[in-house]
Amino acid sequence: MSKNNVRQGIHFDLDTAALKVYYPKKSWRMAYDDVREFFTSNGFEHEQGSGYRSTYSMLQADAIEIVTRMLDAYPWLHKCVRVCTIADVPITYDLAPLFDKDIDVPERGC
Repeated sequence: MSKNNVRQGIHFDLDTAALKVYYPKKSWRMAYDDVREFFTSNGFEHEQGSGYRSTYSMLQADAIEIVTRMLDAYPWLHKCVRVCTIADVPITYDLAPLFDKDIDVPERGC
């Protein structure tokens, strides 16, 4: 576990079959909204899919404490998380400007 004070990344996979059984709200798809709201309210930004990145440097122990608080808030997650990982996030650079949407590329034939 990192002892460095750097940005943290948390990625997880929810078991949709388990969500259909244990998630308490009307639609199990709302679970992703609950998780997003929790993370963004606790110093993380949505990266993509089920990935979140801390908006400031923190110890992994602090990020794990946030996940623990989320489990307290949403006990159904105990039954519904398949995978949950944490990693130090290095400096990230946006490469999207490299992609030219105006480039002439033939469309795929039907």
